[in-house]
Amino acid sequence: MRQTVLKSQPPSLWPHILGFVFTLFILYLTCVRSPILSVPFFWHPTLMTLGFVLIGSQSILVMKTREGLFSFGNSESRLKRNDAVRLHFLLHTLSIVLVTIAIVIIYYGKEANNKPHFATWHGLLGVIVYVLAMIQYVFALPLVFPVLRVVDQETFQHFLTTFLELHKLCGYYVWSAGIGTVIVGLFSTWFIAEIGENVWIQYLLIGQLVALIWFVAGENLLALFWSRKSNSRAE
Repeated sequence: MRQTVLKSQPPSLWPHILGFVFTLFILYLTCVRSPILSVPFFWHPTLMTLGFVLIGSQSILVMKTREGLFSFGNSESRLKRNDAVRLHFLLHTLSIVLVTIAIVIIYYGKEANNKPHFATWHGLLGVIVYVLAMIQYVFALPLVFPVLRVVDQETFQHFLTTFLELHKLCGYYVWSAGIGTVIVGLFSTWFIAEIGENVWIQYLLIGQLVALIWFVAGENLLALFWSRKSNSRAE
C-alpha cells in the first residue's frame, strides 16, 4: 500500500520575524504614539499582542523545533526534550498571565465607562478563546507537576501518548483561534482610527498574522488531519 510521508522541514526564521515585526508595530501604536501610562486601555492591545502573538508563538515553536528563544536555525543549540518542555511551560505561563491582565484591564475599563461587555465579535471570541486557553493550560499541569496527577503512574503512562497528541492538537487550534481574535481586533474602532486612511496597513498586518498561523501551526494541523484521514481509510 502506498503511503505519504510528510518530511520534517528545517526550522524557519519566518515565524520569528512575523511575530516580532507585528508586535513591534503594535507597541509603536500603543507605547510611542499613545499615552499608555495615563490611559489603561492601551495596555490591552499591548499585553494581548505580547501574550498571544509573540510569546504564544514562541512557546509553540520551542516544542516544535526544540530551539531556544535566540537560537534561530542553529541546529547545534537544540534543546533536550525536558528543557524544551520547561521552557514551553514557562512561556505558556507568561502568556496566560499577560492575557489575563489584558482581559482584567478591558473589563474594568468597560465597567468604569458603563459600556456593555462582549458586545463585539472581538470581545466574544476573545473570552471564548481565553476560557479554552485556560482549560488547555490547567489540563497540562499534571505533565509538569506529577503531584497533580489523579491516577496512578501506570494508568498515566498508558494514556500519555494520546493525551500529548490531544494537547498538541488543541494547542494549535486554540492558539490559532487566539490569532484569529487578534485579526478581528484589527477591525476595531481604535485600530481603524490609528491607521486612518492607510488601509493597506490593516491588510498587510492581516496577511502577516495569517502567514504566522501557517508557519507555526498550519503544517502540523494538515499533518494531523492527513494522518486521521489515512487511518480512517485504512479501517
